[in-house]
Amino acid sequence: MKAKRILFFATRDDLKMVLTDVESQEQLKYVLEGAFEINEVLEYRSLIGNPLVDKSNAGTSTLCHIFMVVPNDIKVEARKVPQRKGGVLYFVDSDNLDKPVRIRPGGVFKEGIIIEGVVDMMTGNPDSERIFELFKKATKQHFKKIHQYWVGPEAKACLEKGWRLTQAEAKSEEYDLKKK
Repeated sequence: MKAKRILFFATRDDLKMVLTDVESQEQLKYVLEGAFEINEVLEYRSLIGNPLVDKSNAGTSTLCHIFMVVPNDIKVEARKVPQRKGGVLYFVDSDNLDKPVRIRPGGVFKEGIIIEGVVDMMTGNPDSERIFELFKKATKQHFKKIHQYWVGPEAKACLEKGWRLTQAEAKSEEYDLKKK
């Protein structure tokens, strides 16, 4: 089993171009990952215009929202996990699914800072392979490659204006994406 990933920097409108292409070719749903106090699976038919994606919710990529991307007919259920200190949490994650594609949109965190996004998957599931290839094709069509990152047109304009394109606001600027 091998991992595949697409690292990118994008604004809301940059990401919208990719999502529009992907969603026009496949009926998908996006499922918010996380541990929740109630047994509710948050599913979205599209991420376009979704307030959870309009801006980065965190100043570091690792804390940004993650969505599993699955065919529309796949049923996603939460796992009930008792907690040591009492109570339960309901986990919505890929443990109950066969290697889904996942997207962490990143995006504009605040003026001057864009947080890294990623689309990733583990190989071995034909549905996920197909979905990942749709993301890969749309990203290559709309974004430009700078070093290991795909950069959307608005994010590239922000880079040119001196914005930080980074994995984390708190990281030293020496690790930020630099212009070619």
